[in-house]
Formats: sequence, C-alpha cells, structure tokens
Amino acid sequence: MVQRNQNEMPLTALVKSVISSVRSQSVSRTTTPEISQRSLALRKSYNIIQITEAYNPDLQVHVAAVNDVYLLYNQKDTPTLRMLEQAYGQEYASRVWIKTQLVILNDFVGVKNKLEDFQINPLCDQILVEYGGLNLLEFCLFMARLRSGKYEQFYGSVDPMLILKSLEEFMDDRREDINRNVMEQERKERERKDAEAEAYRQAMIESYHKRIPNSDTDKAPVDFPEYNWGCLYKLTDDELKIALVRVAEMRKEAGKKKPDKPSGVVGNIASTISTALGFKSSKSSLNPFGIISDIRHYVEEVIKSRSEIVPVQSKS
Repeated sequence: MVQRNQNEMPLTALVKSVISSVRSQSVSRTTTPEISQRSLALRKSYNIIQITEAYNPDLQVHVAAVNDVYLLYNQKDTPTLRMLEQAYGQEYASRVWIKTQLVILNDFVGVKNKLEDFQINPLCDQILVEYGGLNLLEFCLFMARLRSGKYEQFYGSVDPMLILKSLEEFMDDRREDINRNVMEQERKERERKDAEAEAYRQAMIESYHKRIPNSDTDKAPVDFPEYNWGCLYKLTDDELKIALVRVAEMRKEAGKKKPDKPSGVVGNIASTISTALGFKSSKSSLNPFGIISDIRHYVEEVIKSRSEIVPVQSKS
C-alpha cells in the first residue's frame, strides 16, 4: 500500500490549483493592463448597488431594437463582464448580475420546466469564463434576442446547453457586425486619404503652372517632378527665380560629365510621370533623379540660410 507524504498537497486542492493557474494564463492572453485599470476605476466610481440599478434587466427591452451589435460593442465606457468580476468579484459578476438577467428569461419562457439553481449557477459561471469580453449592453441584447426566439428554441424546458449554443450564435453575429463596420471605416479612411492626396496633387500642379514660366512647353526651366520632388515650391518667388538660374547651371555641369544611364523603367519614372500629367520633360537625356537630388539639396540650403540672415538695423 502506497503511503501519501504528509506534506503532499491533497488531490482536490492540487486539481483546483492547476485549474486556477491554467485559467489565469488563459484570461491574461485576452486582457490588458488597461482593462485592469478600468476595473479599478469602475470600483472607485460606482458601488454594486449603482451598477445593478443602472444595468438592470429592463435594458433587455430597451436594446431589443438594436440591429447592429457593433453599436453596443463600440460603447467603450460600458463595462464588460470580466471588468465586473475584476472590480466586484466573481460572486457578484456571475451569481448576481448574470443570474439576474437569466432569471428574467427563466420567468419569461413559456415552458413547464424552468432552470433550477443547480443548473443556473454553473451556467452563469461558464458564461463569465467563456464570454467575459462581452460588455453589459451586448449581453442584454443577447438576452433580448434569445427571448424573441432569434436563436435556439426551448421545448418543454429551459436547457442550459441551448442557451450556451445560442450565445455562440450571437457571438458569430457580433463578429460579422464588427468586421463589417471595421471594413467600412477602413474604406472611408482610404477614400479620405486618397482625396487628400488628390487635393495636394492638384494644388501642386496649379502652383507649378502659376510659378514656372512656359510650364506647358518643353522650354520650362524645370518639369513637374523636379518642382515637386525637388521642393522648389517651398521657396519664395525671389528665391525661386534665383533657383531656376541655379538649376540651369546644374544641367550644364551635369552635361559636361558622362551621363548616368537610367536603368529600365526606374530611370524614366520622372519623365513618365511628367508625360502622364501632361508636362514636358526638360532634359530626358540626364538622369532625372540626380538633378532632383541636387535641386532638393539646394532648396534645403536656401531654407537653412534664412535663419542665418541677421536683419540690418538702421542707424539712428
């Protein structure tokens, strides 16, 4: 006969310890320090009575008309079931708040066999463990939909398994609503950025035509990519006049050197863009990126020199 060591943990306590450890690790993957801080803030701001009164079962009727779960999911100030547990303890979150919601369902459903305490208590605990990320308004909406017969039907008795199965169907609807709304927001954000980019491009083209002489001809001193990517638009009118002269000198200096051969499509990007926008390329025989880099460097030096100019004070 094997004798158990007196210092050995009893088997029941050992099993509970393992389950507690596994659960805490599982929950930690779905929670963040922010949620814990919100739970602390919730506990400091409201007591259990205030929470119970504010999020009472009557809300099931008020949220029943909500067709898009995202509208409730997006209410970031609404606490989640897990936050209730963190703020007020598992006993309140499960055996008080969730149970109160389920008791209303239990009384509402017209079947003979109702949920007993030995069923409803572990059901509440399992809902808290598996669906703690739901906020209280979302759970009220689930209860409203369950009462309206949207999910599983009860025949003869209120079945805890059907409630959990219905809750999983609700979670599918929730994910679908959230994903649809997120995708719509991303689409609108892309459209906004595209509109801003197009407005900037049009403004830059208008600036180019307004400030660069002969901008519609091949006699233009700089083409649009040089004006835009070279940052010539940052210069004042007087600075731009001097810069155009300097650009002409850069071309002469570059022409005396062995020209760089642009490689394939990459080397002709600037001239291609100019053509697509309806501009004439000024010097296609030169590497466009080399001259643009020189122009940008020159502009940076001009802008830097502005802060170095000391105003001359007139003599009194």
